[in-house]
Amino acid sequence: MSLPGEAFLAVWNDVPEEFEDEFNIWYMREHMPERVAVPGFLGGRRYIAWERTFHRYFALYPTQTLAVLDSAEYLARLNAPSPWTQKMFPKLLNYMRGACRIVASRSEGVGGFITAIRLSLLDATLGLEKSASTSAAAEIHGLDGVTGVHIGVVDPEVTGIQSMERQLRTAEESFDAVVLVETTSRRFAEEAKPTIEETLTALPNMAPNRTSAIYGLAHLFEPPSA
Repeated sequence: MSLPGEAFLAVWNDVPEEFEDEFNIWYMREHMPERVAVPGFLGGRRYIAWERTFHRYFALYPTQTLAVLDSAEYLARLNAPSPWTQKMFPKLLNYMRGACRIVASRSEGVGGFITAIRLSLLDATLGLEKSASTSAAAEIHGLDGVTGVHIGVVDPEVTGIQSMERQLRTAEESFDAVVLVETTSRRFAEEAKPTIEETLTALPNMAPNRTSAIYGLAHLFEPPSA
């Protein structure tokens, strides 16, 4: 599997152009290693869509369980931001974050590109039906160039935990679920779009409004070996 564990944290943001270089260095040298050092985090990935001016940056952190994202160890990290983090977090724009429980996942490895599709549900309390999500993931996974499909449903309570880091950021938008489709090329990602859209539209409890973007993999970070 390219996405281990039972849950993941998905994060989007932008940053003013004059801070982009420092932001990217901070994320690579400090922020992601700090996160992945928390027990239960199974790695981290950074994606960038340089052509975008909205939600240019996307980060993905698989975790052993959803409880990891509400654990004492993770909260301790969130409540002790480093000086560098205290400097960078207030500069982040259009911040969006979701702690997601995986309801379906099919994979043959890590793709160089990922399509991230945020979903709205007619009734967020009902989530996504597991059997329907599994069938949808299998259908999308069968498309040319697709290496992995992962569907997660946001847990609002875990996502909304309060911390010192959260106080440093601007207000966050919310979403109900996300579909992540990994591909070997941007062309395959573009070609898969119509079928993905048709498949998602047929899912029970699916609202029509959703947002998608294609990102290129910039950094894959794995936990240090024990």
